[in-house]
This record gives sequence, structure tokens and C-alpha cells, in this order.
Amino acid sequence: MNKVKNILLWVFSIFMFLCGAVIIGEAVISALLMFAIGIISNPLFLKRVHTKRIINIIACVVLFLVAAISFPGGDTNTKPVTTQSTEEITEEKTTEEESTKSKKELEESKKESSIAASKKAAKESSIAASKKAAKESSITASKAEESRKAAEESSITASKKAAEESSIAEASIQASIAESSAQASAAQVSIEQSQQASIAQSSIEQSQQASAAQVQGPMVWITATGEKYHNKPNCGNSNPATSRQISLQEAQSRGYQPCQKCY
Repeated sequence: MNKVKNILLWVFSIFMFLCGAVIIGEAVISALLMFAIGIISNPLFLKRVHTKRIINIIACVVLFLVAAISFPGGDTNTKPVTTQSTEEITEEKTTEEESTKSKKELEESKKESSIAASKKAAKESSIAASKKAAKESSITASKAEESRKAAEESSITASKKAAEESSIAEASIQASIAESSAQASAAQVSIEQSQQASIAQSSIEQSQQASAAQVQGPMVWITATGEKYHNKPNCGNSNPATSRQISLQEAQSRGYQPCQKCY
């Protein structure tokens, strides 16, 4: 049912548009009213503008009556003239044709002027748009050039800074290497000096021991619990670390007897 209704509304709307297009040369007001009836009865208009159906029907009827009244020769208040002569009818037809022709010429001139104005406006708008686009492109190019220069300057500054930092780091590395080499040489010297001192100390101790041995005589080994003196530290003792060395004279004075194994 809705499809049939929509089809009928489409047919009625298109019919009103065609009627308006046909009579637009003779009656502009009636043609515009026909166009209005075609618009308000069109399904697309009814779908977008939600109004009551009775209001749309009343509006269409009213507009149709007004269009019929405003149409030339359609006024109900005018009485038909039957006693006109042939010349008057011819003059009226000529006048109507001239007025229709003048209206058509006026409408054509209006259309041509509107077309010329729209062309001129389109041309001016295209020129303005091209000028604006050229200006924006130049501004964009200048901004891009400025950003490129800024990037180059920042890269140059960064490279200079990196070079300075690398030179400072290299100098600090060289200084640390020199300091470490100096410390190493000083440590080597101290080590050599300590070795020489220890060698001298051992030579002094050896000389003191030799002189003591010459004074005290031969040396022997004794244990804390033993009663004999030995020529070897491990003779008669499983742990030589507990043996200690004294002179033979001191061992004899303490009452130690010679060991029969090593003497």
C-alpha cells in the first residue's frame, strides 16, 4: 500500500512540475505555485518534513486554486465578452503576444545576466583561490626553508659540541693513562725498593746468623718434650714445625743428649 501511495505521489508531483514548466512562459505566478504543489507533494519532501496529511492536502488544494485564479483568463470574477469585434480580438492577441514576447525576452535577459554574473563570480573566485593557494604555498615554502636552516644550524651545533666533548674525553683519557702509567711506574719503583730492602734485610739477617753461629758454634734441633738434640728438624718428630733450633753449647748446658740416629 505504501509503495502504491508513493508511486501516485511521484506521478502527481512530476505532473505538477511539468504543468509549471509548460505555463511558466504565460503565467509565472501560476507556474511557481505548481512547482510548490509538486514540492510539498513529493515523497522525499514528506519523508524529510513530518507534517499531517490533511495539512498537505489542504495546502495543495489551496495552492492549486490560487494558481488557477492567477492564470491569465482563469479569473472567475471576469465576465466573458462576446460582443468584441475582430479587430479588438486581433489587437488583444497581438498585445498578449508582445507582452509574452517581452516577458520571454526579459526572462532570457535575466537568465543571461545571471549566467554572466555566475561566470564572473566563478572566475573571480577561481582567481582568488589560485592567489590564495599561491600565497599559502609560498608561505609553506618559506617555513620549510626556515625549518631546514634551523635543522642545519642545530646539526652543526650538535656536531661541534660532540667534537668538543670527544676532544675533552680524549684529553681526559690521555691524562688518566698518563696518571696510571705514572702510578704504575711509582708502584714499580716502590716494589723494586721494597725488594731491595728485603734483600738487604735478609742479607743482614744471614750475616747476623752467620756471626751468631760463629760465636755460638754449631746449631742443633730440639723439641719441647724431648731430651735429645738432633742434627735434623724431623728426626724423632713427625711435625718438624714444633722443632726449634738452638746452639749445641746451649743444648748441652740444658742437659740434652745427642741423638744416636743422626749423630
